[in-house]
Amino acid sequence: MRFNAAVLEQIGAPLVVREVTAEALKPYDVLVRNQASGLCHTDLEIIQGQLAWPIPVILGHEGAGIVEAVGRDVSLVKPGDHVVCSWSPTCGHCFYCDRGQPILCEPHNKHNGQGALLDGGSRLSIDGQRLHHFSAVSSHAQYSIVHETSAIPVPKEIPFDRACLIGCGVMTGVGGASRMAHVQAGASVAVIGCGAVGLNAVQGAALERADRVIAIDVDAGRLAMARSFGATHTLDGRAKDLIDQVKALTAGALSRRQAQARRVDHAAHFPGRDQRWFCGHDARRGRSHRHCFLMHPPLQPGWIDRPHERLALGDFRLESGEVIHDFELSYVTHGTLNASRSNAILAVTAIGSTHHRLDFLIGPGKALETERYCVIVADAIGNGLTTSPSTSRRQPGEAFPRFTIRDMVESQRRLLDHLGIAILHAAVGASMGGMQILQWAVSHPARLARAVALVPMARTTAWSAAVNEASRRALMADPGWATGPARKGWHAWTAVMQVLAGRTPAAMEAECDSPADAIAWIEQRWQAQEKMAASAIDWIYQTHAYDAHDVGTTQGFAGDLCAALRSVTAATLIVAAPDDLYNPTAAARAAATLIPQALYREIPSLLGHQAAGGTRAEDAAFLNREIAAFLA
Repeated sequence: MRFNAAVLEQIGAPLVVREVTAEALKPYDVLVRNQASGLCHTDLEIIQGQLAWPIPVILGHEGAGIVEAVGRDVSLVKPGDHVVCSWSPTCGHCFYCDRGQPILCEPHNKHNGQGALLDGGSRLSIDGQRLHHFSAVSSHAQYSIVHETSAIPVPKEIPFDRACLIGCGVMTGVGGASRMAHVQAGASVAVIGCGAVGLNAVQGAALERADRVIAIDVDAGRLAMARSFGATHTLDGRAKDLIDQVKALTAGALSRRQAQARRVDHAAHFPGRDQRWFCGHDARRGRSHRHCFLMHPPLQPGWIDRPHERLALGDFRLESGEVIHDFELSYVTHGTLNASRSNAILAVTAIGSTHHRLDFLIGPGKALETERYCVIVADAIGNGLTTSPSTSRRQPGEAFPRFTIRDMVESQRRLLDHLGIAILHAAVGASMGGMQILQWAVSHPARLARAVALVPMARTTAWSAAVNEASRRALMADPGWATGPARKGWHAWTAVMQVLAGRTPAAMEAECDSPADAIAWIEQRWQAQEKMAASAIDWIYQTHAYDAHDVGTTQGFAGDLCAALRSVTAATLIVAAPDDLYNPTAAARAAATLIPQALYREIPSLLGHQAAGGTRAEDAAFLNREIAAFLA
């Protein structure tokens, strides 16, 4: 059949209405005649290139319509049914579906980002050229072809322009309140950011009969709408005494039943594109057992959007003897574990980064080929996703205990135990991630077959510690460094870390035609950094772990760095960057000379430390080529 659709053919260009050809339905396909479709910020991010997706593509993932036809094996809906289309179809029999976590369905997560349906195929084309699906729905069209588990029947009395909103904003916000935070009757809830999802979180909290539903935003119109969705109070997010206002509201409301109650039970963050988060742990009651719904930085071009998973480890004891309470490790997975669980690759994060740090190495045709390997990317302690000074409820800010790189490795070891992975095919990391990889090779030789360490150090040099101290002083010069956004501090930090330590003089000369261009370049880097909404105190804690790093102090080596490195049994690839002004090139070269099976390579780049970041196409190609050859 043929029908019309709004097609994105070029990033940044207007959508074009084109006639689309659809294949015959497969056994579990459902043909939906769309009646209404929402436009979500996620669609806009694809159009603007902020979120990577294969094109040409039909966008839209908030669709509602009428079932027109079904494949021969469909049993969940029938022609004539009114349905809402879900962007989360499930196979019902993979590892995660079997254990009751269908949101992590392996076939869906494997194929969705490739613009395919659950079986890995596309049903759509234009003039013989494959057309990609979006989020398994593609509702910006007259018709959608979806898997039967994406077609959710709804009562025919619901207007289609209301029903379509259930497909994303409603289920995310209401579900966040009822299914993730488990808001209970009588609770106090603060919803920070009242866009489509935030408003539905307000609605969800109201439906669960929360006593206080406090809506926080900087837009008066959104706050007025929040009242209609069930907010009992609204607050201007720009108020300097915002947290005090939240405390005052909850203290007065709850003192009849619980005199010590001074904070909300749940703080849900749904920041808009230009909003900033405020310190949620300061607003939540000390006895709360809930977490923020969102702590992830905005998705950037080239990042791979994967479902977040968390491993709760309770009281996590550090090698110092101190304990991080209520510790949770954040991680994502790419690809599928084979039956013998022998194809696992652990990827770890650099300082100040998230699980997206190595995305340029992950995926079809890349070094960490997801058709062959299962890549598990673990967020490091203190990066704002795994438990950190900025997110801990019981030990917030400077009450958080100091941790080490070996503590990061121990948290990752427990993750592998949880996943039933005895031996890693490989472990990969860059910068602080490379330092973790060398620690893995020393601490757990029997569990690691191959180690790939990019721009690493086996022992932190005095120079690197001095750079870290300069970055800390830049941040701590801002009075808000411990609890707030530290805007001025991050401005100074950008000059220290992204220019003086992150690049080389030759790189700056190549990128800037004049001194004025260099100053403008720094300002651009600062603006990009500001959008990440990073926490100063998290960076400070991670730099202290960085400074203390020395594989020679691993138990059993009594401070002997040479002996520790000579004990490594994993085949090891060490990649350095010429003129690295953060982790000196000589440190990587020295480690390679001591490790028995080490292969040493240097990136042919002017960028210095940033050469391992994959931001320059030539550097990314070199790293993918070298690592793929090493892992083969």
